[in-house]
Amino acid sequence: MRIPVIVLALVMAAAAALLAWRAATGISPRRRAQDEPGGARTIVSLAPSITEIVFSLGAGDRLVGVTDACDYPPQAQQLTTVGPFVHPNLERILALEPDMVIAGGPMPRGKDRLFASSGIQVVVVSIRGLGDVFTAIETIAEATGQAEEGAELIAGLNEKLAGLPAPLATRPTVFFEIWNDPLTSPGRNSFLTEVVEKAGGRSITADLPGDYVRVSPDFVLQQDPDVIVMGYMTGSGSGIAALKKRIGWAELKAVESGMVLDDLDSDVLLRPGPRLVDAIEELAGRLALVKGTGT
Repeated sequence: MRIPVIVLALVMAAAAALLAWRAATGISPRRRAQDEPGGARTIVSLAPSITEIVFSLGAGDRLVGVTDACDYPPQAQQLTTVGPFVHPNLERILALEPDMVIAGGPMPRGKDRLFASSGIQVVVVSIRGLGDVFTAIETIAEATGQAEEGAELIAGLNEKLAGLPAPLATRPTVFFEIWNDPLTSPGRNSFLTEVVEKAGGRSITADLPGDYVRVSPDFVLQQDPDVIVMGYMTGSGSGIAALKKRIGWAELKAVESGMVLDDLDSDVLLRPGPRLVDAIEELAGRLALVKGTGT
């Protein structure tokens, strides 16, 4: 929901009045988060992946607010929520008086100015490719004063990736179904396309432009993938049953061979955070069992 202009104006006016009062009374506004020794004392996270990164860096005790979708680790569920991560509630964020807000995308100009006037540092991380996950970890680690922990975390994740088995000479082809209505799959720019590649497969939508693309059922039938990954958990076995109801899909190689992966943890698989490497490891193990027909 977009915040009405009049509400945003009133909130900004209140923030300005507060700063004026502090100046008049000789009470200095809070120092900016980057001026604090050891980074921000209090943090609001605006995305589940960001929350996981902050906890993985050992700074979870400084989180005072998260979104409704931030449910991992379990401690995150005990924190104050600031609304959905798509449209967080501005008033709730300000009420928490954080030193820092970490967002998963650019802040609207009005909110950016309001946070700045309130002495709140805004850190923005944008994740599209797999490499951006490591960049986000490094950025958040630096901003929170956890640079050493960030370096250790990145080194550990890279070590896991380096330990993956080499892909087969003939990679199995994969259709990654993010959603079924409309039929949606990761495109050329998505980190999920790289996830499939790192795991030893070749996504049939890897060459389609964009982050996430809509495809037709006929496109999947023409590609006839070796494996279908369902990015939403359906319960073991029910994914194949659902696919068999689609016209012509019962004859797909993936369906006939039972290589429909419908039991992967979607939170681990779809969130671009530290656990994504675990998802790659699991997917690699599954794909290693497939005799691919791709290239």
